[in-house]
Amino acid sequence: MTAEKNKVEFQIINQRLVVSTEKHPFMQGAVRSLLLEATELHIARGYRADDGKLVKSSRISGAGRVSRGDSIGRAGWKGSTKDISFSIRAHSSDVFLAPHSSAENTDLVIVIGFIDKDPEISFKDSHYFAEVYVPPAIYQELVADYDAGLVSRISLFANTNMWIHEFDEHTPPSGWITWYLGPERNGRSSETAHGTLSSLSWSGADGESAIAKEADSPLDEVTPEVVIPDPMIEAEGRKLVELKQLNRVLRYGLGAIALLLLVLVFRV
Repeated sequence: MTAEKNKVEFQIINQRLVVSTEKHPFMQGAVRSLLLEATELHIARGYRADDGKLVKSSRISGAGRVSRGDSIGRAGWKGSTKDISFSIRAHSSDVFLAPHSSAENTDLVIVIGFIDKDPEISFKDSHYFAEVYVPPAIYQELVADYDAGLVSRISLFANTNMWIHEFDEHTPPSGWITWYLGPERNGRSSETAHGTLSSLSWSGADGESAIAKEADSPLDEVTPEVVIPDPMIEAEGRKLVELKQLNRVLRYGLGAIALLLLVLVFRV
């Protein structure tokens, strides 16, 4: 990995990250969670070594994005983005997960980091990455749904040790914040963040698209209802109309008689 040319000067004071080039300090332990969504999903299958054995392995990767108005950045370096490469796989004994986590636990673990561009190892562009590790049973269920064509989007909420500006401590979910990777001890690159998921879900095509497909299906075309006239009903209808007309004539007649009586009374 290529080292940064500019070294970041920083200190940890009272559990706050103070960076020389930043006006405001950073803090950890945000109340809100980081929301990520991944689309353009594809699966890669192969083999890996696990405890000296060759076992089948796979991962689902895609284009990740920090949702809501949030973004991700690096404390001490300028710029932030919403884009982050995404992958998810099952726990394995040869993968470092996070402090106090292991392949045997039931945690849904996430690792977030930054890779500098380095053409020598095929990294032509700098980019952020998010790697998610889940228990094998959950991953197998996800792969089964993916193979069945039921997965086009993966969403998750993560609680991590990433940094936020101190003034964003009480920013409500309706507001937006930037999540930061802290600098490594040497100040020349960013450290990797770890955390666990409070929520993981996946879905297929959205409801609107599904409804549109159903409406376009010939099987779902609605056949106009053919109404056959009933002679008895028509006869009853004609009688009702005749009665209404007779009632109207009687009302007019009574009105005329009442008016005539009033005229006679005034003349007397």
